[in-house]
Amino acid sequence: MLGSNLATARPRWPLLLLLLLAAVAGTFEVHNLDLFLHARTGEWIIEHGEVPQTNVLSIRNAEHPAVDDKWGFQLLAHGLLDGLGPDAVVAARVVLLLMLAGLIAVIALRRGADPRWVLLFGSLGLLAARSRFLFRPGLISMVLLLAVLHQVLVRRTDGRGLLRRLVPLQLLWVNLHGFFILGPLSVLVVAAARGLGAGLPGAGPDERAIAGRFALVGAVLLAVCLVNPAGLDGALHPVAILADLREHYDFYTSAIEEFRPTFAPDPYHSFDRTAFLVLLALSGAALVADALRRRDGETLAILVVATMFTAMSLSLRRNMAPCAIVLAPFAAAALGRSARLAGWTPRVGVLGAVLAVALMLGEAGDGINIHDGLERRWGTGLSQLAYPLGGIEFIAEHLGDREVFTAFRYGSTFSGLRFPEQAASTDGNTHGYPTADLIEALAAVSGADPSAFGRLAARDGDTVALLPMVSPLSVQLFRDPAWTPVFFGRREAVYVLASSVDPTWLAEHDLTVPLQRGVWPGGLDTPAPTTLFGVRRAWRPVAEVDQAVLLMLTGHRAVALERARRAVERAPDHGASLTLCGLLEVATGDASTGADLLRRGLAAGGVDPLSRQAREVLDGLQDSEDTGGS
Repeated sequence: MLGSNLATARPRWPLLLLLLLAAVAGTFEVHNLDLFLHARTGEWIIEHGEVPQTNVLSIRNAEHPAVDDKWGFQLLAHGLLDGLGPDAVVAARVVLLLMLAGLIAVIALRRGADPRWVLLFGSLGLLAARSRFLFRPGLISMVLLLAVLHQVLVRRTDGRGLLRRLVPLQLLWVNLHGFFILGPLSVLVVAAARGLGAGLPGAGPDERAIAGRFALVGAVLLAVCLVNPAGLDGALHPVAILADLREHYDFYTSAIEEFRPTFAPDPYHSFDRTAFLVLLALSGAALVADALRRRDGETLAILVVATMFTAMSLSLRRNMAPCAIVLAPFAAAALGRSARLAGWTPRVGVLGAVLAVALMLGEAGDGINIHDGLERRWGTGLSQLAYPLGGIEFIAEHLGDREVFTAFRYGSTFSGLRFPEQAASTDGNTHGYPTADLIEALAAVSGADPSAFGRLAARDGDTVALLPMVSPLSVQLFRDPAWTPVFFGRREAVYVLASSVDPTWLAEHDLTVPLQRGVWPGGLDTPAPTTLFGVRRAWRPVAEVDQAVLLMLTGHRAVALERARRAVERAPDHGASLTLCGLLEVATGDASTGADLLRRGLAAGGVDPLSRQAREVLDGLQDSEDTGGS
């Protein structure tokens, strides 16, 4: 094994900078949509003294069999969120990220990496994994994964003493998250690699014995997976999930972004994917070269494990994160060794420091969040943009005794905040009801099947709908005379079946009444932008834009223009706001002002779903000028 004493004379500042980056990257408002559902399930477990075996937080599917592989995390979420509040969740996330960065550093250093290479590759790894830095069981899984690989590939490469170290980790893991299967799988892959490496020139004489020890450890860890409340069903749950994903692959990849392939089109050109591709290229070259040069079982095992995680990452974008944190430490060590042997002494410390500082500024200034479209905000407390809190509060106050259709993205939050009084039609417990139900619900929200909502509402007795404001179903219900919009939040809208409520109440809350008079009925604004050391953070008026788009699509152009102007007033350089306002100016008769706004919006760049339409309108205006028309 390549030893590396942590107390050497090598510089410590790169490691401190890496830990600081991890702390900054983890300090953003509570943003996980499923967190409330996890906390409420944890509360249910404590109240009933058992782990649920059905989807107990669902009114319609309460008897549907469901394996709760996250019950340990749910107890933690309940204790932190309900017991201590959102800031405790932020603090826990920072601690987990510090552990993640610390493990990256320890693995790389013990493999002989210079701290400056650790900083560079650790920063790349954290950037590539940042989309998964929510407080959810997957983040804990990444920490446990690195802890297992640290033992298997760094500390105990001869396989001795692994059982007493890994069995407690696996016992914890199998009761926290379905990714627990990566523990025994990684150990068994190492066993196979060590067996294959027995014939390599650099292999030791007891290589086959080492492979046997790893195989035994892997088998024991598989047996440990049975120690969960669901027993064999719990141990096989990852297999069931994978089978369902394969069966409905086209649906999941089209409907849920994190299930899309890594190389699927990305309108944001997100930094995490760019960093991952850079890391993948550097790691592949470094690890292959290292394995060819050393030709021993240990190095081959690292290459095979890296290859396994790389293969997993290509089919699902969510797997980029675990792959990145696995590649980063081993690539740092391998590329650092290659550089030393080649006599190449790049200023890698400067490059790593520049990258880390730039990332910290981007995280704290929200620039990366805006660019990647994550809508996070650096700081503490509860996100006011991720959650449909306004719509849920309105429903609780006025419509708290009714069946509610919720979009999938809002379902877990709604159930987590409203159970047992109300529950969502679909929630974050994806396997808590038939996949066919989820397919039909998403077909309704996406507009793929305009008749799906009517079927679901009739079947379940839904008389209220909580939807993303800019969604095909939201536009559909706005135009449907049977349904009435009664609340506009920041990103959400609430609709009610008109015939199901008191006419007097409906007349008071019907938002179409003031809109028909050309008056904005009121809705929540985007929280005001904040500053960091006197510098305004990256920000965009997402609420005003969403409201204007919905009103534009439903024919209320004058009021839509008012909201679009408000968006431009609050963010004069935001491209999407400018093009939206320009389109509405042209549509309402002011072609000159509209054309100027459209040009400014297109010049501003960034992700703008209206950019194509803006170019078409500009081309039409130019053609009109050329022909002397109006």
